Amino acid sequence: MVPTKLILTNFQSFRGEHVIPLPRGLTQILGQNLDDAGSVSNYSGKTTLLNALSVCLYGRSPLIARSKGFINWDERWASVEVVFDDDLSIKRYIKHPDHGNKILKGCEEFVEVTQDEIDDIFGSFEAFVATVFFGTNYSDFLEKILKKPVEAKELLTSLIPKLQVFDEALNWVREKMNGIDKSLRELELEESNVRGQIQSLSKIDYEKKKEEFEKKRSDDIAFTEGSIREYESRIASFGKLPDEKKVRDEIAKKEKQSAAVNDSLAGLIKEAGIYERQTSELKAKVNEVSRNMKSIKSGICPMCKQSLPRNSDLTVEGCTEKIKKLDDELLGIRRKHIQCEREMDDFQGERDALFVSVRALQKSLESIREIAEMQNTLKSERERLGKLKAMANPHVEEESRTAETIKGLNSGLEKMAGERKRIQESLPYYEFLQKAFGPRGVKNFVFDEIVFKLTEASKQYLDYMTNGSIQVRFDPRKEKKSGGFTETIGLEVSSNGRVLDDFLLRSQGERKKVCLAVDLAMNQLLSEMFGAPLEFVVFDEAFDGLDRMGVELFCSLLRSQLGRIPQMMVVSHSPYAEDLFDQQITVVKENGESRISSKQLYGPSPLINAVPLIRKLNLRER
Repeated sequence: MVPTKLILTNFQSFRGEHVIPLPRGLTQILGQNLDDAGSVSNYSGKTTLLNALSVCLYGRSPLIARSKGFINWDERWASVEVVFDDDLSIKRYIKHPDHGNKILKGCEEFVEVTQDEIDDIFGSFEAFVATVFFGTNYSDFLEKILKKPVEAKELLTSLIPKLQVFDEALNWVREKMNGIDKSLRELELEESNVRGQIQSLSKIDYEKKKEEFEKKRSDDIAFTEGSIREYESRIASFGKLPDEKKVRDEIAKKEKQSAAVNDSLAGLIKEAGIYERQTSELKAKVNEVSRNMKSIKSGICPMCKQSLPRNSDLTVEGCTEKIKKLDDELLGIRRKHIQCEREMDDFQGERDALFVSVRALQKSLESIREIAEMQNTLKSERERLGKLKAMANPHVEEESRTAETIKGLNSGLEKMAGERKRIQESLPYYEFLQKAFGPRGVKNFVFDEIVFKLTEASKQYLDYMTNGSIQVRFDPRKEKKSGGFTETIGLEVSSNGRVLDDFLLRSQGERKKVCLAVDLAMNQLLSEMFGAPLEFVVFDEAFDGLDRMGVELFCSLLRSQLGRIPQMMVVSHSPYAEDLFDQQITVVKENGESRISSKQLYGPSPLINAVPLIRKLNLRER
């Protein structure tokens, strides 16, 4: 897959949305920093384009430590989208207020995906850095050889799936051996447990258990018989009791009579209340007439408090007659009230008698219930006594079962011994496989062949750029000064047939050529053995340390690989090399923000294509 378009939104120095076409062929990426004339092309945002490709696919870049550095300093979120030639698009949001850090994939419609799904499509981040994204100084692989050779071997092994097959096979063998070891330990533990069970069961004294059971059963029979006698005696002490249904019916009858008495009593209490109220009202009237009569005797009108005229209707005789009538009426009500109270006393006596009668009947009912409960308990005790007398001694059967259990456990021990023997017999087979798939086994020979191919590819590219004056050789293991070898990748660089003691002390141009050759060799090796899905490479500051001839040779070498890698992008400070490229992308930075300016070139001149031939003939440019 080849990227055709890069869309940046608020990414690093690119504020807002920027759509950047990524054509096939050789593309030079230049910079122009208008904010700082002294920087020329530095800090313009050239490398930002490379970072964007890495961040879009993997969420990180080998050149930026924190995700906060992905977002433009005047914005709070960013997004990066890469469109490929098969219309597949990958879009990644960074701290978006609505989408967060979502990853989207799609052609016409986007769907959310995980980083693992992205890795399944494009390969791991480590493979991307080792075969596509080539940094400013050393290649990722060469840097590990020079500084951490053990990690270099681990990196190469992890990048090539064919070698991972051996690791998977070795892991499988180790899992099997761990399983065997676990099975043997489990068998040993199980055998120990079984022996412990046999020993524990053999120590049980069943004769003593049987004797204890018989003694306890005799005691229980004696206790139950005593309990039966006691309940029979208590039931007999109650004598003959009335029928429970008759008692309940009599209680219901008495309670009904009591309710009727209570109703009558309530009516009388209400009637007595009426008489009391009437008596009170009549007494109040008598008192009022007496006061009026006293006022009339004094010649004062009781209503207006004025002097009475001589011919007034209000007389003492009239008041006296009125008082007499009220007293007669009060006497009649008093007689009725007394009669009512007598009737109330009668009903209360009847109610109390009914209560006593109901209470006596309830006690009889309680006795009937108590006898019924004791009869039920007596029945249960008799049943229990029958079971106790009929019960067989359980320890007899338990002793027989224990003997069968010990027999079964001994049989299990024999089976475990056979299983242990079978497992131990398979152990040498897995030990052989462990050696075969281990570091000294088949993987070692395959790894040697891969390292040999890496050496051959690196030599091929170095011959192109140096006319064979610089040679490189990788060893699958490094020789110790004290003798023997270490399981790391060794590097030997020679110039004109003389081995260089310290590669890092060579000129920048020589180091750069070796690095570029190793980068291309790693890309070729993984493409051939893995079928890398990404058909493009990017070089950051690839021309640093190279003279004009070195730049031309490298560009000519890249052009010769366009059939295998259809898209190559080179970040550089060398505007004079534009005649070596097919197109040019210039990143212009002004007022703190970057923008893109693209330019279609005419491709290399025939002289450039002849550079390798000129170099082989040891001719100089004129």
